Amino acid sequence: MKIEIKNLKDLSSWAKSFCKTLSERDLILLKGEMGAGKTKIASEIISILGGEFAASPTFAIHNSYQMRSKEVDHFDLYRLESDEELVSCGFWDVFEKKSGLILVEWAQRLEGLGWVPQGWNCIEITIENTGSDKSSEKRTLIIQRR
Repeated sequence: MKIEIKNLKDLSSWAKSFCKTLSERDLILLKGEMGAGKTKIASEIISILGGEFAASPTFAIHNSYQMRSKEVDHFDLYRLESDEELVSCGFWDVFEKKSGLILVEWAQRLEGLGWVPQGWNCIEITIENTGSDKSSEKRTLIIQRR
């Protein structure tokens, strides 16, 4: 499915609708180039679910937010240097939880690992900047449920 986003208001509206479709155990893989809006989408989702400001976990790799309805684990794999870092930052441990939402920025870095999270709904969102310049808010979201 492709969604055209014209501005931040459109993004917020889409995120509200999207959050209504989430289930007990969801893994959201966010893919896109630098500046595509991965952190903005993650922040919108966390905000809608009741979280406060969601910072990009670029330097820490992992931030966790406890919401009223569920726990959200937010990973940013941009600075990931090895598969071993996935272990040390607790990435694999979050799949042992009975419920929750896992947001992964730079998810393309997981490709080739041959992993499939058992019992988790996997949603891949590829974000493309479709505006005429880098400052444009226009985006295309390509959403695939696996």
